[in-house]
Amino acid sequence: MTSNSSVFENVECCLCGKSELERLNEIGQHGLPANVVICKTCGLTFLSPRWTKEQYTRFYASEYDKYYRRYLINEPVSDSHAVAQSDAVIPVFERLKMANLMPKNIQHLLDVGSGSGGFIQQARKHFPQAEYSAIEPSLNCGSILTKAGII
Repeated sequence: MTSNSSVFENVECCLCGKSELERLNEIGQHGLPANVVICKTCGLTFLSPRWTKEQYTRFYASEYDKYYRRYLINEPVSDSHAVAQSDAVIPVFERLKMANLMPKNIQHLLDVGSGSGGFIQQARKHFPQAEYSAIEPSLNCGSILTKAGII
């Protein structure tokens, strides 16, 4: 990942609109830039400077998998591998049930940042009649989602 300052933009606090910020950290996981700041006015923690929209788009489309889904680029990925990944999502539905927040019926579900489709695979077990859509910038995951008929 480049450290070129042209890929970063300074932002004000989106909660209170102030720009009196205190830096908490500059480097995140995997050595990637993570300019974590806290707003001295309201306490919201966020990134500033942060990548531009174009830089985020490029990173999630072509680099994210190298850092966070190495299984997609180090070994052949089959549809069964994508389904196996969905097992990690089971607790989401268990927590919804325990908190009495599980909907009785879902007609449409949009999964933003869906990865290889694990959440949708689990949701289909609970709501087989629903229509499912996904937004996922990773080209690797996009092909898995397409093969599975999710996007």
